[in-house]
Amino acid sequence: MDRQLCARAASAAGFLFAFVLAAGTTHADAPFAFTKVIDQNAALPGSVTPPPPFFFEFSPAIDSGHIAFSTSRDFPYHGLFVSDGSSVSRVADRGTALPNGTGTLGLLNGFTQDGAASVFTSFATDGTFQGVFRAQNGVLTTVADSNTMFPSTDGGADARLGGAFVPSADGATVAFNAGTNRGQGVYTVANGSFHTIADRFTPVPGFAGAFFSAVGPAIVKNGTVAFDGIQFVTASSSIVTGQGIYRASAVGGGAVTTVVDTNTAKPGGGTFGDLVHTPGDQLYLVDFDGQNTVFYFNHSDTLYADVDGTIREIAGQDTLVPGTSAPLVPFGTAAIDNGMILFDASSTAEPRGIYAWDDGAITRILSVGDVVDGKHVQSYNFDKNSLDGNQFAVTLAFSDGATGVYRAVVPEPGAIGAIGMAAVALIGRRHRRTIA
Repeated sequence: MDRQLCARAASAAGFLFAFVLAAGTTHADAPFAFTKVIDQNAALPGSVTPPPPFFFEFSPAIDSGHIAFSTSRDFPYHGLFVSDGSSVSRVADRGTALPNGTGTLGLLNGFTQDGAASVFTSFATDGTFQGVFRAQNGVLTTVADSNTMFPSTDGGADARLGGAFVPSADGATVAFNAGTNRGQGVYTVANGSFHTIADRFTPVPGFAGAFFSAVGPAIVKNGTVAFDGIQFVTASSSIVTGQGIYRASAVGGGAVTTVVDTNTAKPGGGTFGDLVHTPGDQLYLVDFDGQNTVFYFNHSDTLYADVDGTIREIAGQDTLVPGTSAPLVPFGTAAIDNGMILFDASSTAEPRGIYAWDDGAITRILSVGDVVDGKHVQSYNFDKNSLDGNQFAVTLAFSDGATGVYRAVVPEPGAIGAIGMAAVALIGRRHRRTIA
C-alpha cells in the first residue's frame, strides 16, 4: 500500500491521540454541560475483557444516540463497544470470530457509527487485511474483504480489494478509500452492489490529462461521496500532489465534480493555487454533511468550508478569538452537520480548545483547563464522526490521570450565535493557573 495513503488514513482515523497541553488553564466550568458516557474504570462486556483501567483509542463516533468507542491496541485488550445511553454492548474484540473466515478481530483501522450499526475496518496483527465489517443487533456481516472485486473505470479487468481504510457509512451505503491490485481508489458498497467512484483511470476534472493516482478518506452522506485527491498523475507520468476535493454519486456512473481545487477563488482574493509552494502543501477534506464541506489547507494553517455553495474561511490568521485580537489557528480537526462546524484551535489569547462556527458566529465549546465532572481537562480527542445534529461526543483526559468518553448537547444552528454573544463576554476574564 502507498505509504502516504496509509499515513493519511491513520491520521484521519485518529490513530495518534492528540495530547493537548497548555501553559495556562482555567478555573471555570466548561461553557456547556458534558455528561460522562463511560470512563477507564468501567467493566466492559466481551470475550476478552480489559481489566480497569483500560485506555481509549481513536475518537468516539456518534449517531442517533449511539456512541461507539474503542479500547487500546495493547494485546489482548482491544475492541469496539457501543453505548446506547443506558448500557454498553460489545461490537467486536480480539475474541470475535470474523464472518469471512479470516480468524478473529486483529486491529481496528477506523470505525464509524450508522444508527444502531457499527462499521469498522480490521487488519490482522501481521498487517494482513481482514475486511470491512458491519455489526448490528449482535450480528456481524462482511461488507467487503480481499475477495471483493470492484469494476475499474477504464472498463478493463476488475480490481481486487487489497486493503481498505477509514470507513464511512450512511444507511445502506458504506464508502472507503482503498488499495487494489490495479491501484488506489474510492469505492462504495450499496445494498450489496460494488461501485468504483474514482480510481487511477478516472480523469481529474479541471486538469486535462490528469488521473487520480492516490485519494484520501471518503465520506458518504445522502447518496453523495466526498473525497480529496492527494496525488494526480499526468499523461507524461509526472506527479502533482494535493490539488482538490471532489464529489460524486455514491453508486458511481456519474461525473466526478470539483468542490475546490487550486483554480478555485479563495476568500480574500487569489486562488488556492497561490498557497501551493511545495509538494507537501495540500487541500485536505475534513468532513462532509451531505451538502456542506469542511477542508483544511496545511501550509496556511487555515480551515475553510464550502457552505451552501460559498467558500468561507472558518478559522485562520484572519479569524480572531471572540473578544480578542488574537488569531484563532486551527489544527485541522473538525466536524460538520447541518452547516454547523466544531473545530480544534488555539491562540495566544486562549488555551487550545474546541469551537463552534455557525454562519460566521464563533462560540467556545471547551478549552484545556476547563472543569468537567469536577476535574480539569488536560486533553481531548474528537473527529468528523463525533458530531450528529446537536449531539457531540468527545474523549477527555484530565490532569489527575482520569479519562472518559463524554457527550454534550451543542445548540442547534441559528441558536448558537445568540449564546456565543454571551460567551464572548466571559472570554478573557477567566482566572488562569498553571497545571503542575
